[in-house]
Amino acid sequence: MSKISERMKLINQYYDNLEYRINKKEALEKINTLIKDIKLEHVNPPQRYQQVASIIEKNIYLFKACEDVDTVTSIINYLYDASIKMTFDSQLFIHGDIRILYGMDIICEEPMTPLFLKTVLFNEFDLKCGYDYIRQLKFNYIITMVLLQDSDLYAVISYLKIKPSSLSKISRIFVHETIKKKFLWLIKKHLHFTRHMNLPISVFQKTHDLETLFRYEVLNIVSIWSEDIIAAKDLAGFLNRDIVFINSLLEFCSGVKFVYKFSYDNDMHLKIYNISPEDYTYTVHQSLIKCALYSYNLFYDGTWQIPIKGKYWEKQSETEVIIYANATKHDVEKCMISAMKAFIVWSTWSMASRIEALYRLASILECHGKYLLAEIVLHCIKVPDISQNELFCDYDERLEVSNMYKPEGVAWIEAAAESNLFNYLARFLIKGNCVIVISDECLSTIAPYCNMFVTAKIPPGVINLLSFKNAKDTYGHINLHMQQIYNSMKYIILPLQ
Repeated sequence: MSKISERMKLINQYYDNLEYRINKKEALEKINTLIKDIKLEHVNPPQRYQQVASIIEKNIYLFKACEDVDTVTSIINYLYDASIKMTFDSQLFIHGDIRILYGMDIICEEPMTPLFLKTVLFNEFDLKCGYDYIRQLKFNYIITMVLLQDSDLYAVISYLKIKPSSLSKISRIFVHETIKKKFLWLIKKHLHFTRHMNLPISVFQKTHDLETLFRYEVLNIVSIWSEDIIAAKDLAGFLNRDIVFINSLLEFCSGVKFVYKFSYDNDMHLKIYNISPEDYTYTVHQSLIKCALYSYNLFYDGTWQIPIKGKYWEKQSETEVIIYANATKHDVEKCMISAMKAFIVWSTWSMASRIEALYRLASILECHGKYLLAEIVLHCIKVPDISQNELFCDYDERLEVSNMYKPEGVAWIEAAAESNLFNYLARFLIKGNCVIVISDECLSTIAPYCNMFVTAKIPPGVINLLSFKNAKDTYGHINLHMQQIYNSMKYIILPLQ
């Protein structure tokens, strides 16, 4: 018997031996009564989190009758941990730990548990203050399961038998072609409740077939099953997912943050897409472009691009006139398509390969006398929080969790100072994101350096430039977008017991 099967057997015995003093229906009714009775309106957020954790502990038999035992324990640990963090940083209440609502919707089997947490943790004033922020969040997720060729199928079946509700949350099960027949046979034999379910099972031959199964607008969760832990970890690192479970599913601890996705109406490309250039741009005569000291078109797909509508604008100083192309919605669309295609390639490059490309860029900058910018790029390469992974265990050493920065997609960036712009540029590129730089008359531009990116052999579409006469309406959205992309993490969770 494999170690995974032994673990499933112990879990199964543990659940069989549980003796609750109450059935689930009665427990749900009593939790509903708790919601009505608890009054924490005048308690500050840190104390409220601590008191709610204490309330769950005192009524733990109610919650354990409705939820997985480990889930209840993790919720309590999460609340205490959040209370401590919010004591030192009050902004975590709205901008960080509201993720608990997101996570509980995914993990909990009974809707009553997330409802309890939302009601007792957030009073009407808190929800009103955070409403605009919450409204922009998109609580969608996709859960997939991957069964590799050496998966312990009996352990998988045991897990699904213990937690049957997890099947309803799984969007698709990817099974290696060599074990499909056996897996289907085991399902038919042991999981009788699936007879009337249309299980979403797909077959794959190579792990590379799983590479592109990622959606940017939702939280991507995958459960990988394999007896070869090293191979499973390698696959977990290779796949662009937000949370990866190995030989388990939805077992979490307080150190895991559920990344939220901004809703479609807040997507950056739509904000940029809607900028109207009609009032402040014009078609520049070719003779004026020739007279200007410098003139720059748009830059995307690895080359200079003439703006589709022929719109330009000029930036004047006491000593020079520079002509810039003005992007319209058609240019934005083409640039975005180019960047998305490039991301598929760039995000699969190893960290070492991306760093090597940035070393080449730093060297080229030095050759052109741009020593400060070269130093900034080199500094970003050496920052440990970007290139190194963190490994930790939960409180009771039940789970091993490794977290790392992950490529999220296309990052829109802007900065008034050139040094800050290159700092953002290098950091986003190292993490595997593609970049679209937005510039206008008040912002810095990368236009003088675009040819250097090509010389540094950075793939086409990885670095792009869209310029506008005035993009002030997008500043706030871009800053929020940059924060979300930059802080995007991947968690790999492995059970130790």
